[in-house]
Order: sequence, then C-alpha cells, then structure tokens
Amino acid sequence: MTIRARVLFHSAALLALVAGPFIPASSAGLLASVAYTGTIGTDTNNTNITDTVTINGISYSVLGDAVSGTFTYGAPASGSNPNSTGTYTLSSLSPAPTFTFTITGIAAGNSTMPLNFTDKYVANSTAYQGQVTWTSSTNTTLSLTGPMANTNVLFDLYLANTTGGGGYSTKNLTLPGTSTITSDFNPSASNLLFDFIGFNSEDFYIPQLSTLVALPEPSSLVIVSLTSAIGAVGYSVSKWRKRRIASGASIA
Repeated sequence: MTIRARVLFHSAALLALVAGPFIPASSAGLLASVAYTGTIGTDTNNTNITDTVTINGISYSVLGDAVSGTFTYGAPASGSNPNSTGTYTLSSLSPAPTFTFTITGIAAGNSTMPLNFTDKYVANSTAYQGQVTWTSSTNTTLSLTGPMANTNVLFDLYLANTTGGGGYSTKNLTLPGTSTITSDFNPSASNLLFDFIGFNSEDFYIPQLSTLVALPEPSSLVIVSLTSAIGAVGYSVSKWRKRRIASGASIA
C-alpha cells in the first residue's frame, strides 16, 4: 500500500471513530443548548404536589424516579434585550425553543410504570417564556415556563446563578447562553416543577437538579473539522511525494 493510500485509509478510520454516528441536528442560531438531570422529590411548601402521573388511566407514583431532559432557545435580535424587565418571549425567537423530559420509572423500582415516559414543549396559545431576575451579586435566576404536548401540563424550570458570574445587575438582565448556564448556574440550587393544570394531585417536582451540561455539537460539525485536518495531511503527503519523485527515491 502506498503512503498516500495508507494516509487516506487511516484518516477515514479516524473520521469514523471520532465523529461517531451522524446526528441530524443543528445548533446554528441557538443561544442556549443544555441537558439536565435530576430526581423527583417532595416540596414541603406545597402540599398539592404528590408526585404522581396518570398513564392510560393508571396512576403511578414517581417519587424518587430519575428525570432527564434538554432545553434550547435562540438569541434575541440585537438591541432587543429588555434589560429593564428581563422578560423574554422565547417562542417568538428563531430557531424555535425546545424543552423535553423523560421519567425513568425503574430508578425507584417502579417496574410497573412504562419506562421512558416522555413529553416535550409544543407551541400553543401559551407562550414559552424566559425571565431573568437579579436580586444580589450572588443571586441571579432564570425561569423558563411553557406548555408541554399535553396541554394540561406546564413546566417551570428555575435556574439559580449563585456564583456572581455573567456580570448581572439591575441594568444587565441578559438572557444567558450555554456557557454561562453551565459554568455560573448551580444545579443543586435549581429546581423543576411540572404543573398539571386542574389536577393538583398529579403535580411533580424536582427539588434540585443533579447536572447542567452543554449538549454536544452534532457530528456533522466534527466531520467538517476532521475533513479539514485530513485535507491538510493529504496536502503535506502530496508535497513529500513530489520531492521523493524528484530525487528518484521510491515512494512505495
């Protein structure tokens, strides 16, 4: 096998290993793209929350079950940042915002509940809202609220920035991006509530999140980067090959 063939073969192998399966998703235009995890618990301040859900007419306790999900939203247009109020209608931004969650019933030994019970944000007459609030140098919060596919359910994600990072103040209530959320917002001081409107006995609550991490970039972006690197390697090998030919040396 020639040097050029060997380089191309190993380059292709490296591309396949690093890039992994192609993920047909795009983070283009997104300000925030974050994954979260947590565990369903209790809220001693709200006796209406009993941590149950009803699936196909059967009520299941989800107390102690694991929850995971994602949320994304786009960036406001330049100059449209409402610094005075910190209120953002995320559903009017592009790309359209998303919110998903999955309950894994088996985490609490709830083997009778269907696994991977999922739901997601769906646009309707109720807007997907974001509210940034500053009360002190170590207390800035972001609240995300909106409707799920079941129109009787609203999510309320409360994220707390306890580090003082991000430069927030009464005059700076900028909508945070991925890096600010994952570095300055504290999962253990954040929580998530699902409100089944009209069915208070079915609300459930995550009193603190376990993780807030950036969603990985789609593999297509990795492929572009690796292709550029491989092209550079191929160009160097080509120059080396021409020098070998000019000197009369073997290139096999």
